[in-house]
Amino acid sequence: MKAYIAHYEPLKERKEKLLELLSGQRFDYDLITTEPSDIFYSFYFEEPKFWDFKNSFLNYEGQIPFRKLTKADISLLYKHFLILEKVAYGPEDYALVLEDDVLFDESFSEVCLRNLQNTPEDWDFIFIGNGCNLRIDADLVTPQQVAYLKPPPSTKCTDSFFIKRNAAQLLVKTFLPYVLPIDFEFNYQFFLHKMKVYWWEPPLVSQGSQTGAYPSYSGFNT
Repeated sequence: MKAYIAHYEPLKERKEKLLELLSGQRFDYDLITTEPSDIFYSFYFEEPKFWDFKNSFLNYEGQIPFRKLTKADISLLYKHFLILEKVAYGPEDYALVLEDDVLFDESFSEVCLRNLQNTPEDWDFIFIGNGCNLRIDADLVTPQQVAYLKPPPSTKCTDSFFIKRNAAQLLVKTFLPYVLPIDFEFNYQFFLHKMKVYWWEPPLVSQGSQTGAYPSYSGFNT
């Protein structure tokens, strides 16, 4: 199993903890640390009409107010775009994508492999974390079932997910120009390509920046 991890280099505490968690896990991983160049910034469409257009296809139970993307937003978009390229043109049928504030236990890779075997084969993306405390409704949870097909909008933050190579091949063709933060941009892309997105319940990953294990980082917010 191959993993790609989006990491911001100055956050050394996160890297140290992450490498500790990764030791002993049953997969290879690459840290993606490259920051965007001026060329990538030129692909940003800072237009309320494009923002509203992309969000109009999804039911967010209310309008998502326009905001200018920060440098941190664009940095994360760029790292995820690089990961999409690596998965799309790499040898693996699928890959695991993590952000650098993830937390999980020592049985993580074993449970991932077991859950993959119990997920319908038609999946394009699988979200495996508990980002924003989003969970499958308790009334829908079935004993022995681990994977639940999620209608759009279907992201739950982008801290931890599996992606298939053929899905990445589609997304790299339409990801640019970008308009929205990464989770909203993915929601639009999933809708555009009619992707099958599953959530695992219970989740395997938590976000340290949400649990308080790490301070929420806003080091470059303009």
